[in-house]
Amino acid sequence: MPQKFRKERAKALLRYIQDRLQQFFPKTYTYLQGTTRLMKLVYLVDWLYARYSEEPSFTHARWKYHYYGPYAKEIQELMEVEEKELEDGRVFKKVKTVEGNVEFLDDLVKKIADYVVKEFGDYPLDELLELVYSTPPMRKAEQGDEIHLR
Repeated sequence: MPQKFRKERAKALLRYIQDRLQQFFPKTYTYLQGTTRLMKLVYLVDWLYARYSEEPSFTHARWKYHYYGPYAKEIQELMEVEEKELEDGRVFKKVKTVEGNVEFLDDLVKKIADYVVKEFGDYPLDELLELVYSTPPMRKAEQGDEIHLR
């Protein structure tokens, strides 16, 4: 039976990841706030949390193999997006800061999130996508499938 989505945990995790991106990459922080990147970073944290804890994941989101890798509608719904025009005229969709209470985070998820953000937070997006596609849950799934993190 699927676990109930932990909305407050997910909001706290998104906020924590945003804070860490700003701390670790202050010069490029704005450009690291896209929805695709944040979704993939949350996926990596959820997957690693499932590996190192007794829970099926931290957020209990229902991950699916979507067009660009793992996607959870519940996580997407927590991201309020604002558009920012770049110097070259392209439009960048940046996620506004999520109002999450980091007190919902345990030490394990903080350690995992710190590792994920430090190691992969500023990866070029194509490399980050390649990384998430290479995780065991993604290798076992086909497009449209629900992804089981354990």
